[in-house]
Amino acid sequence: MLRDIQYPEIFKELRDAYPKFPTGRTKNHVAFKAYESVTKADKLTESDWKLIIQDIKERVAHQKHWTPDDVFGPPGLQVFINQRRWHDDYERRTVRSMDRYDR
Repeated sequence: MLRDIQYPEIFKELRDAYPKFPTGRTKNHVAFKAYESVTKADKLTESDWKLIIQDIKERVAHQKHWTPDDVFGPPGLQVFINQRRWHDDYERRTVRSMDRYDR
């Protein structure tokens, strides 16, 4: 049963670091399947996932589309994992690059 799944601590940390908006976009069991398959296929270790979690935290802090004010928000966690989006480049927001509504 889906409620009985015991998720590893590193997955819980990943899930908790990832933005929760828009609501309903991420299902834990689907994200966990993506986590398992990518971990196995890419031979990712816990330290690799810690780096990915750090990348998520930086994206939340610096990427405009990852803020709750954005209508679309980030992709679902399973999409982020399956498409290995941590490899994607993004523009870091600074005070200079923010528009007047972001300040």
